[in-house]
Amino acid sequence: MAKFNIDAQKYLGIDVFNQCVGVIELSQTDFEDEWDPIDPPQIPLDGARPESFSIPLPSSIPKESPQRPLLTRIMQKELELRKGHANDCLAAMRTIIGQQAFQYKKILRPAPTKVHRTRARSSIQKVGRNLVLQSRIYKRTRNAMLSLNMEVDALKSVYKELTPQDIRVSSAIAEPNIAGSSRMHLSWIWTIHQGVEPTDNHLTECEVTHSFCTRLTNNTVYRVHWLRARAQLHRWQEEVTLTRNEMHWATNYFTFRQGQWSTWQSSHPELTHGHQAYAERQKAMWGEIGQQARKLFRDTWADFDSDPSVFS
Repeated sequence: MAKFNIDAQKYLGIDVFNQCVGVIELSQTDFEDEWDPIDPPQIPLDGARPESFSIPLPSSIPKESPQRPLLTRIMQKELELRKGHANDCLAAMRTIIGQQAFQYKKILRPAPTKVHRTRARSSIQKVGRNLVLQSRIYKRTRNAMLSLNMEVDALKSVYKELTPQDIRVSSAIAEPNIAGSSRMHLSWIWTIHQGVEPTDNHLTECEVTHSFCTRLTNNTVYRVHWLRARAQLHRWQEEVTLTRNEMHWATNYFTFRQGQWSTWQSSHPELTHGHQAYAERQKAMWGEIGQQARKLFRDTWADFDSDPSVFS
């Protein structure tokens, strides 16, 4: 660290170096479970947290510093490195979450005795601490990219803000049939992959040989959620087909009722004037309902009268 500080003074200058040195105020969200008595937060005895010390890098320079415009090239270099670091953190978090899901299902739940369950929980806690570490690193990296004037659109669409809910273990692996599972969505960290072409769909069949599924645990998470999303898509496509058919069935029924009253009226010429008036009223009522329904359906669905796929 001493050698790094000497090099930082050389490339940044003494004035900028003095502006970078200091203590960073850590956020309240550190992604660690404070309520878990088995896995309490790891806090040093002396209260000094190494992650709170600022490293003399261009991202640590205060935004109001007049030296920032003179270090544009170095800031660009750090920004590129930070992007790669953030991508590595996201990939590591995906792998760790997949490992946690696998251990919950294959190790913890089938554990026959308390001893086995304790060992399984210890293994899961080790994996969880690694996940906490990667989450903190990603959060610090994202803050550094924000300090380096990265595009706001990229931060909102690619390197999003991480929350504890984003790194939860997917329950789709351990309990695929849990109530409300159709409304569950995969966290955004599973759908963001830098370097993927726009035509690539990394959530399709997801073969084990795929570059993003180098581990079986990741492949399982992707496949289960992909199959769930695929089934949900098919259900909605079926609903659309049924809704379109029901639109035509409804208007056909209104037309049928109007014709039915017309047939009854013409087949009974001996009807009184009152009966004739009632039949005319029924025909007008069903005809008006049908016209209103057709107008509403045309406003909702432009191809209401011309779609050949509808079973009428």
